[in-house]
Amino acid sequence: MTFFKTACNSTVEQSDDVCVMAKSKFIEKDGARPREGCKVRKQLGADAFSGLHSQCLCLIAVVERGKQSAKALTTLFPRIPKTCTTLLEMFIRRESRVSLKRDPLTHFCKEELVLHAQECRLKINKQVVTYQDMRSMVENLIGLHTMCIKRDPDVARTQGDSMRNLIIIVGEMASGLERMCDVPVTDWVDIGDCLITRLDKLKLPKTLPFAAYIPKIQDFENIRLLGAGGFGAVYLARYKPVGFQISLKLVNVDRFTRHKQAAMDKVVASIIRNPFLVKYYSCFCRVMTKAKILKINAVKVIMAQLILAVEHMHLRGCSA
Repeated sequence: MTFFKTACNSTVEQSDDVCVMAKSKFIEKDGARPREGCKVRKQLGADAFSGLHSQCLCLIAVVERGKQSAKALTTLFPRIPKTCTTLLEMFIRRESRVSLKRDPLTHFCKEELVLHAQECRLKINKQVVTYQDMRSMVENLIGLHTMCIKRDPDVARTQGDSMRNLIIIVGEMASGLERMCDVPVTDWVDIGDCLITRLDKLKLPKTLPFAAYIPKIQDFENIRLLGAGGFGAVYLARYKPVGFQISLKLVNVDRFTRHKQAAMDKVVASIIRNPFLVKYYSCFCRVMTKAKILKINAVKVIMAQLILAVEHMHLRGCSA
């Protein structure tokens, strides 16, 4: 006698107990009536469908309520989003100031804070912000602070204050959105305070300041010019305390229209991980005096580069 399993006609995924019952019941292929367990399976399938349908409707209602929460909050309490937006604008202006003396990790944290604040301000102005957006932003800030603790506790201590300020700024707005959606209200001030107190609880050892790892420019000995362009010049040099060769890139500060460009060039080149790109280890700023004439060897290199450039243009069909 041959048997086959009954197929489930429902398009909704069944629960585990329904699936087990469907697999354990068999029907004879020669036309025998199904067993009583199949009726129970169908009934359980209908109940599972009804429960899943109700859960989907509830989820849709929650999502729609979250989308409308910002508009409702702005209508009922217009002071809250207006105050939050004003404080965010002040925070963005203050944190956007760039200092060339920053280390790369500090600059990265500042940029992340500004980007989060700008995104939050944009969503508030468009009235599309939700409490999930606020919670996600705070989670990202906590993750950023945790990364700073692992890499440099001093940076985590200084940037923790800025992160706490941002959390407190959006705290009232986030609490209002949570109330509009009937979800538990978060104590945002307590979360901000935890960023400050968590370092004291960890009792991390003190580390040397970042400036202690930066060599002095007098420790480098110039060997020869590797190449020069419209932006700057690169020299082959030797780090005298250790004796290994490095490349030195000299760029006129006037090439950077803003300090942010110089800082970004430093940050990107210091964290790059590519065998075909040069990585930055330290940057210096000093006054360069213009010389009246160039050395013969430097002129030879520059003229050779110009000849190669002109030859390249002629080979490509370009005329001077």
